[in-house]
Amino acid sequence: MLPIEAEALIVSSSVIYSLAIVAASMYIEFSIRGQQERLTAQSGIGNYVDEDRYWINGMFYYNPNDRHFMKNDRIGISSTVNLAHPAGMATMIISLLLVAAMPFLGMFLSHMEKTGVSLEISGGEIIASHVGKPYVIELASIEEVELYEELPKMSRVMGTGLDTVLQGNFRIIGGEDCKVNLNPTCPPFIALRSGGVLYILGANDSGVTREIWERLK
Repeated sequence: MLPIEAEALIVSSSVIYSLAIVAASMYIEFSIRGQQERLTAQSGIGNYVDEDRYWINGMFYYNPNDRHFMKNDRIGISSTVNLAHPAGMATMIISLLLVAAMPFLGMFLSHMEKTGVSLEISGGEIIASHVGKPYVIELASIEEVELYEELPKMSRVMGTGLDTVLQGNFRIIGGEDCKVNLNPTCPPFIALRSGGVLYILGANDSGVTREIWERLK
């Protein structure tokens, strides 16, 4: 696992690189559009009508008189959205928010990977937790329990699937669905059934998992 300083350096470098790519792309785009305008002016054809007043900086289309959501780009074969259309404005805002959230998403995933999964017995319940809502299972409701020295092959249905964290809903290959909260690099794992639901749980400390298994079996 990388130290915090190294992870911060990687995230910062990624952000700077992404901003540099965006800046270079915008510079090239504006340069091409500027050249196009100069060529048009030098063509000698006279007035050139291109709905220029509806193109902000030649890139963003804003025409409240156009009911279309999509509009062909002025250059190339791609399309853009009409920002005067409610759906077009919503699309632009969501896109900008997603781009702005990318660095924070990386930090969040890094935090999830560094946060260890935990497993404990407290107050007549077994509690498996990581980031988010924990699994809380009453000991009296456990119908069967088994110790896995290695994980069965599973596919993720919904949840987290990092190298050091598996959490959420999974499906055992050739078997049934289950709820998982464990570090796949730290066997063994406790498989228990409660209310007809199969849980596969584990702690970051193998000794803790075995201790809880001894109390459950």
